Amino acid sequence: MTRPMLQTIMVGGLFAAGVAVSNAHAATFTFIFDESAFIAAVGTTIVEDYEDTTLVPGMTLTSDVGFISGGKYVDGIDTNGDLNPTRVTTSFALKGFGGFLNTGPGPGFGGRVFFVGGGSQELGGSVPANFTGFFGVTSDVPFNAIEEFSGPSQGLQLYTAENLILAPVPLPGTLPLIGSALAALGLQKRKRTPSAR
Repeated sequence: MTRPMLQTIMVGGLFAAGVAVSNAHAATFTFIFDESAFIAAVGTTIVEDYEDTTLVPGMTLTSDVGFISGGKYVDGIDTNGDLNPTRVTTSFALKGFGGFLNTGPGPGFGGRVFFVGGGSQELGGSVPANFTGFFGVTSDVPFNAIEEFSGPSQGLQLYTAENLILAPVPLPGTLPLIGSALAALGLQKRKRTPSAR
């Protein structure tokens, strides 16, 4: 094994170990009830406006009863446990999510996030009962799925959501530099290799 290859494997192994260790610890969640404060806290956002059934690239939504209509996502939380929980999954890591919710006369509901690299954790808070307004959550551990679950058993509780705001984890600023350095090393090695004539 060549020295550069060994160094690459060691760096890759350390990165993977860092991800595994960070997911082993409980995440800290921050609840934000103001859209401007949420956007200031997370920076870059991607918005799903529910104007049609085409979701933002990299996002899937699974639900037994949910549907998109008139710029809103309408769903029900089954507090009796007869339906599967609604889940939003992304192909990219998130550090937060938020949106405008209306729980109607229901008791409110909780949620769980699924971490990049495995594991999940309940948010430890919930959308309040009879809530209408912005509800956002940030996490210090990257995740790529959000699942809602019910509060007290009261049958099917309907709610609406508008403008789901996803906050992707930004790529490290040094990533393009690392890519450039690896490309330069590859070109340098190619120049040193004698060509077959």
